[in-house]
Order: sequence, then structure tokens, then C-alpha cells
Amino acid sequence: MIFGCRTILALMIYNNVISDENIGEDYDYEYDDKEVLGKRSENISRRLVGAKRADVELVPWIVGYSAIRTLHDTTSCSGSLISPSWILSAAHCFVFLLPVTRLQKCVENTKKKGKYNTRFMGMKCTAFLDGHLKMELTDLPGKVYLGTGDVNDRRDVLKGDTFTIDYMIRHKFSYSGKSSYGSYGGYDIALLHIATPAGTRYRPACIPGVNYKDTGLGKGYDGGVKVFLAGYGKYTRKPCLTDDHGPAKYHYCSSKPCRISPAPSKILCKKFFKHPNTPDDVPRDHTDLVIMTQSGTAVYCYPRFSPKSRSLGWCVVNEDASVVGKLKRSGTWGFCSKECYLNSDSFLEPETNVLRLKTNVDILDEELCNFFLQKSLVKKVQVEPEILCIGRSKHLNYTLWTVQGEGFKKVDHKELDFKHKLESDQILDDRNVYIHSAGICNGDSGGPVFVTEPKMSNFVVLGVVSGGRGKLGKCGGMNNPTHYARVKKFTNWIQEVVASTGESVCVAE
Repeated sequence: MIFGCRTILALMIYNNVISDENIGEDYDYEYDDKEVLGKRSENISRRLVGAKRADVELVPWIVGYSAIRTLHDTTSCSGSLISPSWILSAAHCFVFLLPVTRLQKCVENTKKKGKYNTRFMGMKCTAFLDGHLKMELTDLPGKVYLGTGDVNDRRDVLKGDTFTIDYMIRHKFSYSGKSSYGSYGGYDIALLHIATPAGTRYRPACIPGVNYKDTGLGKGYDGGVKVFLAGYGKYTRKPCLTDDHGPAKYHYCSSKPCRISPAPSKILCKKFFKHPNTPDDVPRDHTDLVIMTQSGTAVYCYPRFSPKSRSLGWCVVNEDASVVGKLKRSGTWGFCSKECYLNSDSFLEPETNVLRLKTNVDILDEELCNFFLQKSLVKKVQVEPEILCIGRSKHLNYTLWTVQGEGFKKVDHKELDFKHKLESDQILDDRNVYIHSAGICNGDSGGPVFVTEPKMSNFVVLGVVSGGRGKLGKCGGMNNPTHYARVKKFTNWIQEVVASTGESVCVAE
């Protein structure tokens, strides 16, 4: 089979290995597609939250859409084209149109009166024998954008194509809430049908077969498979997050603006850094330095200034989510991450409606993902969600010292059987890691987590954005990996639905 040059070029670019040596991972992991192609952009480098703009020509199957038609071009969710007429997205993107409690009423009214009127539009609901539901948008049907990198720019919209959503298919065990699983749970996945098939310019992505490996992938694991996120969601987040070099790692700043003075430091830490036989700062490849006192107390030391090249200081943090499943008041601090000044340059990025990409993210292994899922369920649910957990798995890098008289001695962690304060749960303790989100936010819902499949010269959509379920909320932070509907658990259902309209999907085995 002969594949288009554009698709092959895209796979070559996205599989390109970018060295992480001597760069700050959370600041410089993005790279510019045009730069890789040898066409360095003359504009300021444009950067989900803080992500870099994606070249829509390389991932033309990623869509932005508005669930109902509006006066202006805008997107409310993202999705993936998986056949000429079908888009894979999230069920919660449509919950506001018709609450679950009114589904049966919509079915009944459709039979009796031809349609059901909601406060937004007229709608037809058809219940299938297998329990799935077809929802046709008869008034103000939504709009899909393909081939458009910036929906805010009318000229860019005209370069691509727009399509009308004529109906969607809701899974019989579909997710029914907005921000939590509640007592039902369910699957946050949906299929959107567009009235006119997309042309050959838009080659659909593949979905995984039931045996396709979709967990334990990314830089935090063996690093052999590069994992990508994309969507049309928000560029900035308020409040912004801290970085990984202070006591409150990946937590929300409670104070603004960031303080440019030296960060707080404990008396023992100041004494340590002034001692003639010890380092004068935390080593650059470590985030913490821990001193064990003679009484057995662990004192954590941090840099006075963040080693991140563009850091603008530190902030107060009032909420602590370092223990999985718990949120408590705190009086600590952290270094401001790049999120705190994303739009501080003279060139301001649009807040939303722009296709952006992130890489170097992790799909957590099944054991770890199930651990976070169970922590997020406040009660036993009727239908347990089928999800992937997307975030970043970070190894704890720190040095351990003990107080020896008036001096200090460096020791091995195992020598003292020491456990870092972030190792709050056994499953994390055994791995010497902590988990934080990758930056998905409003508008990215329904968007893909995907990998490249060189054997098929195509992309494979492994998951669909559902949302963050950790205690911190607001799309990100410590112990708040994003939940994605696990596509391979629905491959058979997707194939059946698509085949019912005479089309087929590409399945990667």
C-alpha cells in the first residue's frame, strides 16, 4: 500500500528523538515542527496548558468542534476523525444538551411528536435494542473544524473545512455526570457523525485492537514509545502551578504575583550550605536535599532560586495534595512554573480554540492507574469507568545527609531505610516516584492521547480526554493524572457503529 508523503513525513517528525540533556524537562520539552523541518519560525516560539502549537497538516485528523452552532467560530471540545464520517470524542461534551434524567422523555417525545425540544435546540432520540442511544441535533447542529490550526482566525478556518454534526451515538453505559463519577460511573466516550464525509485530505487515525499495548508507555517507563496529547483547549490556567524544585511540587499558587526574593529556607539548611565541607546549594540534577538530625527528624532543603532558566520566583501554597486522595490546608511554598508567565511576553497567545500539542507524557501502567481510579471514586459505582491515566511519572531525585557533631555526612538512602515524604502510599514507595498531571484543560475534552504506528504509517488513538479526578481539581497538579476513556475497551463497539453506515475503521493490532 502506498501512503501519502505528508503522513510519512509527519511520522518521521513525531518519532524524532529530542535529547533531554541539559534542558529543563518541564520548560523545554516542546519543539517546533517547522524548526525540525528546517524552517525556523520568525515569530516568537508559541507554546493543553502551555503546549506548543501543532502543525495541523501533520495531524489533520484531530478536530475541534462546538456541540451546538454559535454565531462565531469557536470550539467547546476536541476529537479524532476515525473514518470519513465519524469522530471519536467524550460523552460529557454533550451532557449539557440533554441531562440523563430526560433521555427517556426525549425518546418518548420523538416517537409521539417527531422530536423533543430542549432549551438549546430540537432533538430526536432513538433507543436501539442493545441499549445505545442515537441523538439527532435537529436545530442549531454543532460544527466541526478540520484542517484548522487556529479557529479564532477566520483566514485559517477558510484554509480548512467545516462540517455539520447531524447526530451522535451515546453508549448504553455512558458517563452521566459533569465533574465526578457519582454513584453511577460509566464510560466517557461518544461517537459523532458528520453530515458530509471528510475528503481524502483528512486521513483518519487508527484505533487500537483489543490486544494493543496501551499502558506503561512514555518517558517515565522505558521511553521507547513517545506519547502525544493534542487539543483545542485553554493555553493558561488560573491559578498557575509550581514546578518540581520547591517543597510544594506541582501545586497551585495561592499568591500572585510570584515573589522574586530568595525563597524561604530553614535555619539548618542555611547552616548546611555555609559549611566548608558541604555543597553550597542543592545539586542541579536533584530537587531536594534532606538532612536527618540526631533526633531522627528529616529536614528538607531547597534552592533559594529555582534552577529553571525562566523562573520568575516563588509563591505561597495553601492547599497540599501530596497524599493521594487527600487535600489539606498548608502553609508552604513552591517555585512558580512556566504557567505563571505564559502570556507575559509581548506576543499573547489566544486563550483557546488553537490546536496545541504536548509530548513526553506517560500513560501509567494498569496497577498504578487503578490505584488512582479507586482513590477518585467517592462511593461504589454501578459501572466502573474504563480509563487510561495520563500524566508524568517522576523519579524522586534527592541527596540524603546526616548531622555529625558540628558537621554533616552524606549517606545512602538504604543505609537509613529512609522514606521521602512524597512516598505516602506503598505503591509509590516501591517505585520511588510521584505522579502529576500533563496539563489537559477546558476545551481539550474528547481530544486524543496517541502514538505513532510505523508499521501502518499512521497514528493510533489510545484514549479520549475525560478529565482530572484528583483532589486538586482545576485540570492539573500533584496526584491528579487525567482520566482518558480507554479506546481499546470499545473497539468492537466502535467498529459496529461505524460499519452500520457502510464505513470502516483502521485497527492497529
